[in-house]
Parts: sequence; C-alpha cells; structure tokens
Amino acid sequence: MQKASQMKVENLDHLGLIAGLVDEIGIVERINQLVGEQPGEIVSPGLVVKAMIINGLGMVSAPLYLFYKFFEGKAIEHLLGSGIQASHLNDDRLGRVLDKLYLAGITEIFTTIALEAAQKFEINTDTSDLDSSSFHLHGKYEQELPSVSFYSTETDSNQLENLSINHSPERIEALTLIMGLCLLVYTLGQRLLRQNLQLTNKTVKNQLGKGTNRPTLRWIFQSFQSIHAVCIQGIQQVSNLTSDMAQLLAR
Repeated sequence: MQKASQMKVENLDHLGLIAGLVDEIGIVERINQLVGEQPGEIVSPGLVVKAMIINGLGMVSAPLYLFYKFFEGKAIEHLLGSGIQASHLNDDRLGRVLDKLYLAGITEIFTTIALEAAQKFEINTDTSDLDSSSFHLHGKYEQELPSVSFYSTETDSNQLENLSINHSPERIEALTLIMGLCLLVYTLGQRLLRQNLQLTNKTVKNQLGKGTNRPTLRWIFQSFQSIHAVCIQGIQQVSNLTSDMAQLLAR
C-alpha cells in the first residue's frame, strides 16, 4: 500500500472540462494581451479570469472574499498551472484584475473574444449587439445545430453586489464580463459536444436513461463528478474517468 505521503488526491470533477474549453477558446492569452501582464505576477490576469470562469461554472460558486476557498482541495495546478496555489487567488488579486478589465474596456474585451471564438468554431453571428453594461449569450436550437447569438439584456446589479469585494460599481460592471464569458464557454462547450455526437453518430444517456445526441452540458458536468487528480510518487493520473467519459473528451 502506498504511504499517504507518497500519494496526493485532489478533486477535479467537471472543472477540467471547463478549463479545457477556456484554453481551446484562447481566453487566457487574449486577456493577457488586452490588459497586459506585470513582471513578477504569479497569476496572470488571464489566469485569474480563467479561475473566475471555473468558479462561475463550478455549480458551487463562492463570493469573491471567499474565492480562494473554492479551490481548496481541488487540483488547482492541473487547472491553472504549476506552482499556483489557492492562496494566490485572494481578494486583493481578484480586485486588481477586475479593475484592469474595467479600464481596458469590458465591451472591447468581450467582443474580441466572442468574435474570435465565433470565427474559430464557425458560428453564425448574424445577430450581435453589445453594450458596456451587460451581456447575454443565447443558443438558438431551431436549427439542426445550435448557433450562438450575442445581444444585450438588463442585468440586476443587486444580484452582483454580494459578489464584489468593496461594492465598487466598476468591479460590479467588470463582473458582467465574467458572467458573459461563463455563458460563452458553456454555450460553445454544449455546441461542440452536440456537434461531435451528431458527427460520430453517438449518444449519451440522459437523466431518464435514454440515449440522446443533444444532452445539456450541465448534465455532462454532473456525470463528471467524483473525478480526481491523483499523484503517486510524482506520477500524475486521473481516476474514475470511464471510457464513455473519455470518448466525450475526444474531438
């Protein structure tokens, strides 16, 4: 039996799916380019945004002043990079990044990322209308494959107020960008999943145990619970990942 000191087990669940989608879209790199990086930063602005997206789609979110606790016990280095710890995602770091996002222009940032993603994944963007105060992402499902349209909607600032560190209006507004990116990642992930199932003529079981090629991404997230990142004597492994789960990850 392996000694406890030689084995490290951390929760991964569906968070690896979210991290992979963020990486595939290229959000981290684009955020770093748009807002800039500073020498000596342990966690870049792009990685902070990635962490916020993982939190937002984690199904158990944490307010910013307890944000770092969300990553305690989770495979944070697997998700965000070697050497990154939950304590690095403190309220001061998150607040500074929200300030940078606001100053760089949240509309410009979201528009740039969304349009680049639409081009990369060949998504119809015939309807697009963005403002600087709120974002909404909506998948149209009338067609054989869903398309994505981006348009503005009213956002209740009271729903965001408890998430901000100091109730700064600028930071609350910057959080709408994070919400928009969460919706972008989710909708693109669901679209890619359904498209892959249709192209390969495969199905997955839904909540009723029946096969479908149009599952919700939330259901897939639930199916990936109890996935762990295991390190045994320096060798990284992923446990409880079934062959069916692995097929969903293949593209």
